[in-house]
Amino acid sequence: MFGVTLSTIIVIYIAVPLLVIFLLWLFCEMEQKDLPTVLKDQELMIACPYCLHVFLENNDEDILSCPACSSFVDRRKDVPVKNDKKTV
Repeated sequence: MFGVTLSTIIVIYIAVPLLVIFLLWLFCEMEQKDLPTVLKDQELMIACPYCLHVFLENNDEDILSCPACSSFVDRRKDVPVKNDKKTV
């Protein structure tokens, strides 16, 4: 057999969970790469007047359904959210 020291056991005990956490983080990051990171058009951001949930919508329908509370949102009455960042 081979001898295992206490320091080797401690290193394995710490390294294996860290490796698992890193792989889970990497997997979650790969799954989220399809999410939009930059809002390209202000008309896509809609706020539900009932639950105040802000969501992105890219279809041209006038009546939308809120994904959080499932209530109907009239797009024609919705005020687009303004971008407060100033461009240089």
